Amino acid sequence: MDSGPAVNGTDVATLGKDAAARKLADTRARCVAALAAAEHSVHRAQVALAVAEERLRRAQDVRDRFIERWPQAREGTGQV
Repeated sequence: MDSGPAVNGTDVATLGKDAAARKLADTRARCVAALAAAEHSVHRAQVALAVAEERLRRAQDVRDRFIERWPQAREGTGQV
């Protein structure tokens, strides 16, 4: 029964290097993908923060205008 072509020591070393190189390339690709996902997540968080800051600013503006019109409302804000 023939099990295939004979493999010499050089071929085994080459196969080992190829497997190691392939594993390294796979690991690198996973790291690059994870980094890209993390950067995307950071960007989404920055956008959400900017939106929240703008909403806070608008709410503070509304509060300030309300207090200007009805000064007695200031007592409930903790800003006496």
